[in-house]
Amino acid sequence: MNFLAPVAIDTEAEPSAQDVAVLITQLTAEGSAALFAESIINPALVQQISEETALKIGGRLFSDALLIGSVS
Repeated sequence: MNFLAPVAIDTEAEPSAQDVAVLITQLTAEGSAALFAESIINPALVQQISEETALKIGGRLFSDALLIGSVS
């Protein structure tokens, strides 16, 4: 599973048109299956990317509720 983002960690940042275009190209090239929107980003941006890539939006992610690490 790969995570790609239109903006970096700064939640106040807005991606440039070039950033979004690069992301759309990468999503298409990698054969991505779906989009998941993080709860703190602009849903209109995810909708735009969905329309450009024909990928369905699978739901919203809440990053503060994700557990990252390995399970033994």
